[in-house]
Amino acid sequence: MSDIPRQPRDFPIGPFAEAAERWFDDTQPRPEPTVPAQAATVLLVRGEPVEVFMIERAATMDFAPSTWVFPGGRVDPADLGVDDAPAHRLRSPAGGEQAWADRLGVGDDEALSVLVCALRELFEEAGVLLASEGDGDAIVDVATDEWRARRTQVEAHEVSFTEAAAGLTLRGDLVEAVDRWITPAFESRRFDTWFLTALLPDGATADAVSRESQRGQWVRPEAMLAEAEAGRARLLPPTRTALERLSRASSATEALEQARGFHFLPTRPELLKGPDGPYLHAEVNL
Repeated sequence: MSDIPRQPRDFPIGPFAEAAERWFDDTQPRPEPTVPAQAATVLLVRGEPVEVFMIERAATMDFAPSTWVFPGGRVDPADLGVDDAPAHRLRSPAGGEQAWADRLGVGDDEALSVLVCALRELFEEAGVLLASEGDGDAIVDVATDEWRARRTQVEAHEVSFTEAAAGLTLRGDLVEAVDRWITPAFESRRFDTWFLTALLPDGATADAVSRESQRGQWVRPEAMLAEAEAGRARLLPPTRTALERLSRASSATEALEQARGFHFLPTRPELLKGPDGPYLHAEVNL
């Protein structure tokens, strides 16, 4: 396994402008950095040429409104208790749970919670459940009224994801970690986010009916980058970098294989101030 080449990149400050100005305000004491919340986001890919499913966040969201993102969110406390659900199984990626923890560079429990979080968020925000019955390979059909109701209950925190998927085998072997970004210290809403890649299963359909989104669609990576360059789409730096990396794959299968073949280091953007104001600088995994 080889390292993903790292390249220096500068990014506009975007939605972090207010927090950046406060950070550089010498008349006020700098706040103590908050501890980043663990999170996971999934690049759900399909086809040749490759397409990825993206969601435009609702305009009413406090953070990054009307911004295009991949399905994802913070680790839920219930994601940590997957091993305590006896009616529930998890098929680990190749090499077992220890290999998954080694891949992420964290402990077993933390790695497991990130994996379950990714699978849960993909179900909540895109309606795709990577789960099978028993030891089978076929993915469960969730295009039913019963599963639509379960999805609504999970999003509303009426039932946990592991409760909704009780009796099924969660397919951790169908996703692969490809990147990790940690929000800089100047921003109060900090996240330690893992980016994972997954193939859209045969017969599955993705949609965006979450309360946090206003629409979702399949896009070509280069097309979304062009929209952002023209000012018609908002992208955060990690999303932009992920799309750049994904655009080099000729197919969804190749994108997943590339993810499995690379080792990556955490990206830790740094806040700098230039002649035109604050900006972000980072060594990114490209």
